Amino acid sequence: MRVRPAAVVLGCVLAAGVLVIDPDGWSPFGPSKWLAVTVSALLGALLAFVGRGAGHRTVRVARRAILAWAAFLAWVVVAAAFGVDPRLAWVGTPQRHFGALTWMLCALMFVVGQRLDDDGDARVVVGSAALVCGIAGVWSVAELCGWQPVALASSDRLVGPTGSAAYLGAAMALLVPLSVGIAADAQWSLRARRLAALCAASGLVALIGSGARAAWVGAAAAAVLLVAARRRQVGARVSVTRRWRLGAGVGAAAALVVGLAVLTGTAGRVPAAFTSGQPGGLSRLAEWDVAARVVWDHPLTGVGPEGYRVVFGRAVDAGYQRRYGRAVLPDRAHDSLLDVAVTTGLPGLAVYLAVLATVGRFVWRALRRAPPWLAGVAVGAAAYNVGQLLLFPLAEIEPGMWLLVGLLCARVVRDEETVALPVPRGAQVALAAAAGVALVAGVRSVGADRHTRVALDDAGSGRYTAGVAAAAAAVSWDPTDIVVRLNAAEVDAAGASPADVHRALGQISAGLAVSGHDPVLGEEGGALRIELAELTGRDADWRSAQADLRALAGRDPRNPQVLLQLGVADAAVGDNAEALAEWTSAADLAPGDSAPDSNLAVLYARLGDRSAAQRAALAALARDPSDAQARAVLAQLSPNP
Repeated sequence: MRVRPAAVVLGCVLAAGVLVIDPDGWSPFGPSKWLAVTVSALLGALLAFVGRGAGHRTVRVARRAILAWAAFLAWVVVAAAFGVDPRLAWVGTPQRHFGALTWMLCALMFVVGQRLDDDGDARVVVGSAALVCGIAGVWSVAELCGWQPVALASSDRLVGPTGSAAYLGAAMALLVPLSVGIAADAQWSLRARRLAALCAASGLVALIGSGARAAWVGAAAAAVLLVAARRRQVGARVSVTRRWRLGAGVGAAAALVVGLAVLTGTAGRVPAAFTSGQPGGLSRLAEWDVAARVVWDHPLTGVGPEGYRVVFGRAVDAGYQRRYGRAVLPDRAHDSLLDVAVTTGLPGLAVYLAVLATVGRFVWRALRRAPPWLAGVAVGAAAYNVGQLLLFPLAEIEPGMWLLVGLLCARVVRDEETVALPVPRGAQVALAAAAGVALVAGVRSVGADRHTRVALDDAGSGRYTAGVAAAAAAVSWDPTDIVVRLNAAEVDAAGASPADVHRALGQISAGLAVSGHDPVLGEEGGALRIELAELTGRDADWRSAQADLRALAGRDPRNPQVLLQLGVADAAVGDNAEALAEWTSAADLAPGDSAPDSNLAVLYARLGDRSAAQRAALAALARDPSDAQARAVLAQLSPNP
């Protein structure tokens, strides 16, 4: 069996998405991973199409699957063109990276996976994936024992090298079955099988310890699919005695899983899924309700990739806001199908379902008839995609998953189900250019992220001048990164002078030039305008803050923080009725925040309404007994001894 360089490089795609970190970065699990994923994927694709023989001028692919992919990509392009965030719809946000170009990368990996039609190439990619499972598993075991190889994240669940418990669970749902498949396959060497078994065992610890219920559901569903696919073979070949042994083995495995859940402290997440008010679980129903309203309002092309965060504020209702708040801005629908529907509309969802259905045929075929190592790939792909029904597509893992699915399809597809596609002239040049652009853009993003960390550390340690210089350096590395702009604004504003706040507002304006309706940038800009007006006392600054916040409230009418700030601006310019209405709404939408009621108490006292002021002050203290402003109002209202 021969092994081409393309297989070696492509074997790094999943390693990049799961294992790569940057300890010196402000977001150590973000820009560095995306840089490694895109460059390794594009370079691997380039190498897969290098050659002069006739075989390199065409690629055989599953006909129906590639037609479905082509239709889906075409509609993604349409959705991006009409999206609510025109620029980031293509390249993705700095946090998620899932723009239209990422979907194209996934399709490319699906095609390239079918290019790896040699067993040597395929085994390199699958074996590399199993090794990734083992390394992430060992990392997680070390984390469970209290030792983090790099102390970057704090959580009551295992996060491994992904920085997120949900991401770790998704990755392990894909990789653990694959590792088990290798361990169970006599076609692999004994050494490889033993190593794969160790990888699967450590990966199982990571899967259970992540507490990722979506991944657990996916893994359980995939196991059921495997049993259903092979039940006749098992029934025909296994004696009654061996069936009893098999049943005992399954029982022992279940006991092991339950034991691991108890040991890692994640067992309680099962009943918590059915508790109202807890993140995940039943709260997913509320999230899906908001997403469904977005689809209802944008049924044709959706809001475009990465557009959900922009329209969330219009779609969210008061009940969701009161119960779950907005500590973290929801930017995904937490269901892969709803996420596709939100971002590409109902036609996009229809063709995406066609992609899953056409590919699902080959996954089912592999589950039924393929050798164990390929069946493991199929189980992993099924587990990952079922789990995404409770999560969303992950840019760090999705390209590697589609690479594995393409590789699987190439081994179970029949000749009559394939079509030979010509490789376009100049494809190699285009891939090389794309890899070069990705490398430059990724390096700049990593550089900006590292300078951002220095800037925030300096500003937090009182070294304001050094922090401002580092923030400026971060912006120069990647001026289009809205997160870098947001952090630079925070550093600039720390000087607390009008000039400093003006400079921070310049950062926000530059960020809004990239993403005109980004809600986080808008909210930060409104807060900075309030700060500037408080520093200068100028009526013009208060009016400017009022106008900005009113426009933001129009796009996000149930955001209590925006209403709170808008009330401050209204009260400052004498629009007392508006201020009272906005603070009353904010108090209703944020039951745990005393600030709206506290502000109401001050304004009612100023207007001479003593009873209303007293009620508002008592309401503020009921929410937060330490609210000094509310206590001051009550002291002012109390009769002198």
